[in-house]
Amino acid sequence: MGNCSERSSGAAYGADCSGSSSRSAAPPRRVGRRAAAGGALLLLLLAAAAPSAAAEDPKTSPGPRFAIVNQVHFHLEVVAGAVHVLQQLTTEPVVVYLPEKVVKNNWYGFLSWMGNMEGVVWKDVDDYDKVTTYDLVWFVTPEFPQVSKNLKLPAHINLLKGMIEQMKPKVLMYMVHNGHLSDESWELVKSLASTEVPVLALAPHVAASMANRSLPLQPDWILPIYPFHPANPCTLEDVKGGRQCIRGFSVQGRIEQSRRNYTQVPMLASDLYYKSKFSSTVLTSLITGTPIIADQRMIDAYTMLERKAVYYQESGQSELDTMFSVAKMHPDEIWRVRSEVQELRNRMNERAKKMIRGWLEKKGVAVESGDRRRRLLAAAGPAAAEEQQQQQQQQQQQQQQQQQQQQQLGAEQQQGQEARPWQRRPGPGEGERRRGGSLEAGRQRWWALDAAAARLGGALRQRLGALLPARR
Repeated sequence: MGNCSERSSGAAYGADCSGSSSRSAAPPRRVGRRAAAGGALLLLLLAAAAPSAAAEDPKTSPGPRFAIVNQVHFHLEVVAGAVHVLQQLTTEPVVVYLPEKVVKNNWYGFLSWMGNMEGVVWKDVDDYDKVTTYDLVWFVTPEFPQVSKNLKLPAHINLLKGMIEQMKPKVLMYMVHNGHLSDESWELVKSLASTEVPVLALAPHVAASMANRSLPLQPDWILPIYPFHPANPCTLEDVKGGRQCIRGFSVQGRIEQSRRNYTQVPMLASDLYYKSKFSSTVLTSLITGTPIIADQRMIDAYTMLERKAVYYQESGQSELDTMFSVAKMHPDEIWRVRSEVQELRNRMNERAKKMIRGWLEKKGVAVESGDRRRRLLAAAGPAAAEEQQQQQQQQQQQQQQQQQQQQQLGAEQQQGQEARPWQRRPGPGEGERRRGGSLEAGRQRWWALDAAAARLGGALRQRLGALLPARR
């Protein structure tokens, strides 16, 4: 049962019926790296003379330096989880390299979701200076070339190798999302593999699909999750009191029939999602704390899932049958399942931190608690506060520019429309005149989505009518 979740593309942001969103939540502060280092400079100079005292003082030395590289505009929900986990292992800002369209154009609203997040620096992947080094570098999607560079896979892999050589990470993490890569592609991707950290997947079954592909270490899995917290969260008392803040069912994703079936839940349209690929619907569930409908086959594949943390689809039931069963559940039972999802999310993040901490400590990199970041900021004094204020002003200006661009786009799309933008069909040639046909393609997708939603909605209304009281 969804938390009034909306369809989203790429990353799942979630929503609730109070009208709040992740964008409205009060964002934490961001800390400048120079500010933190400045406050600790004197103590760094004294560290050699008093090593035992320095080890007890959290301001003695900067924490380990982490970078995340995702040269493509998708898998951003994985990037968010990686940031969330790494931040808890260092006092330094985590540097995240993303494509220009994400960093400067707020692709999919990603930066709006992340907010003015504390301890993170967003950078265009093309702006890497080729000299900055890091203790740990996490390549989130190394198997896909950067779209804007129009590179073939061999040239892309060589580019990543050059980047790794320049960044000189003590710990190199890289993920593979498709365990069924062709032999030719696999040999190229495999050449990046570390002899000290296994190739990583997002789920056990994806890691298992790579087990016999001649890697230096047995592949493993790691699932970092950035929790979504609404500004005005729905509580069990709200539900029992009649507040309609948790209701209905959601379809995660976008119109892409090769990846999902848009009339059922959880819509795994390909057997590969049970064998060698990871479904982002699972990660959406964990991000938002919204349980998914799962049958035994899905639980057998995604073994980190627990039956108590899903709406279980019994043998012989369809997804729709399970939806009707959920619709009749008592609020206490609904809330119990939702709480189990959140507990599972916490365990996944703790597991991820433990794995990364082990790799770092094995290489002699001391892990710092991210909770000390605020103390470092306080120690840095007025200079840190001034730098932080400047950073916040710059980000506010950037967000204002993005909002203006979005408003301009919205106004253009709504011209001549009385209701929803996909209800009005363009005139002859209009799609081609405006943005080379992209508007026409967008409307076609909206029409297909609207039709699918109408079919599903009709079936639900027909069968739920006898189960739920009518709403005005």
